[in-house]
Amino acid sequence: MILVNYKKLSRAILCSSMTQREIARKAGIDETTISRFMHGKVHPIPPTVSAIADAIGMSMDDFLVIQNE
Repeated sequence: MILVNYKKLSRAILCSSMTQREIARKAGIDETTISRFMHGKVHPIPPTVSAIADAIGMSMDDFLVIQNE
């Protein structure tokens, strides 16, 4: 099973040199989506994770974890 490491994604967002607003604009998503994710209220779906990763100059693959069932 392939899962998204949301903690790693959150750290990458925090370490980026961009604001949440800038990331959202570059990713083509609503700023509240990133804010809600960063506050632990939602987990973005894979296409959103990919868009955020692209916006901060990373790949979605950087946030994937393979878990044996």
